[in-house]
Amino acid sequence: MKTAVVLNALLDGFSWAEPINGQDLIEEILKKAALLANKDGVFVLVKKEIPSGIEKRFKGCHLIKAGDTSARTVFGLIRERCARYGNIVYWYADAPLIDIEVSHKMLLLHKEELAEYTYGEGFPQGVAPEIVRVGLLPKLIALLKDDDGEIGRNSFFETVSKRINSFDIETYFSPEDMRLRRIELFTSKRRTALGVQRIVEKAGFGCSFEDIRRIIHEHPAMLRTVPSYVEVEITTETAAGCIYSPLPALKRAGGSMEYDRFRDVFDRVLDFTGGFYLSFSLFGEPLLHGDIRKLIEYALCFQDVPLVVETDGTLWSPSFSDYIHGLGASNLHVIFEVDAVTPETYGKVRDSDLNSVERNIRYLLDKGTPNIYVQMMRMDQNEPEMLEFFKLWDKEAEGAIIQKYNSHLGVLPALSTADLRPLERGCCWHLLRDLVVFWDGRVPRCMQDINGEFVLGNILNEPLSDIWKKGETFWLQHCRNEYDEYCKRCDEWFTFNF
Repeated sequence: MKTAVVLNALLDGFSWAEPINGQDLIEEILKKAALLANKDGVFVLVKKEIPSGIEKRFKGCHLIKAGDTSARTVFGLIRERCARYGNIVYWYADAPLIDIEVSHKMLLLHKEELAEYTYGEGFPQGVAPEIVRVGLLPKLIALLKDDDGEIGRNSFFETVSKRINSFDIETYFSPEDMRLRRIELFTSKRRTALGVQRIVEKAGFGCSFEDIRRIIHEHPAMLRTVPSYVEVEITTETAAGCIYSPLPALKRAGGSMEYDRFRDVFDRVLDFTGGFYLSFSLFGEPLLHGDIRKLIEYALCFQDVPLVVETDGTLWSPSFSDYIHGLGASNLHVIFEVDAVTPETYGKVRDSDLNSVERNIRYLLDKGTPNIYVQMMRMDQNEPEMLEFFKLWDKEAEGAIIQKYNSHLGVLPALSTADLRPLERGCCWHLLRDLVVFWDGRVPRCMQDINGEFVLGNILNEPLSDIWKKGETFWLQHCRNEYDEYCKRCDEWFTFNF
């Protein structure tokens, strides 16, 4: 059976295709594709309105132009254009470090076992392709609905998983399981593109997975590129008492971040990262900020910055729900910190009215507003209600979140006896990916440094690149299994944001 390669270039913008170390990224990808496909068998999925300049760079390939980028439509287009082939090797065009040797071994396994779908397990994303028998596509299309959304990086796997026992599936395992590292080797985001660039600088585009694996172990700092999740303390005020709030333990001065200062902070972070998750408001209640609407509206102007607003819901009125719903922003996420199912348990955790908060949440949900989550901080006080809480809000909202209790290095009492730490300690995700900005612009080492004992700098008057670089020291210490007195007693190192 003949083999085709399908490269998915349905990516936002074209910054992903910029040269790396002076080498043409598209040219390097097409060289690899030609090694896996039969003659004249390289296809590229592109948007219908692709600029002519980019189209010319795919000269010699068959372009599959998609006006509708839903998974169902794209699968149908692939089926139609690749009908004379037996199998397709599929990966995204922003993954130039695909391993050809791994791909050949996967293809051999796929053919020998007469598989319908073969995927790599344990590899960093962007190293192993997916292999699909063309005859499987009609079955997958039948499983999809028109409203299943746009095609994504996991669409083939997710669709196969809908009826996983109905298909012949093969798994090609990595010699080292690297899933827990969450490594993404794509060029479409600055954070991940920097990782690709650093690997290419050391080993070139033709590097193997073994090369990548060795480089990651020998140079762990290469994974720490730019922040992914940024918590901005727009205010230190709180609306109601809460037994797990660290605000009463603050020794530093409190305050609120002025709108102009926020814009300055936001612009500096965006310029440095190219895109990030933004969270309001660390430990304070964001709705107590006098310019909260202006802050939200400014942040939502940038599609590459999903905004997360965490609130206790006590000040969330129907009129504010009308305002939020009217924004129609797909990149806005709201997390309501509710923590209980019954008023009795709620009263043990918070000094406010549960019924009022639930009414506020349901009013917003009834409007059909997306991306609304309800969260419980897991403690001994509310542990008996955890399952009921999850069932209730996972059904009503976008999802229910069960948050691990944080004593902030013992500043708060031990309110949870549940020990969720993995058996083996790893490097801290927060030092790798997160950035915290206090209301006055100072940047502490991490979210656990509530009083700023380890200030890396002030984002308002120092280059963020310099501030971020200072935090690398602590990350590398963790990579060497070295921890100071604070990190030794921290149990947040394994929790992950975005």
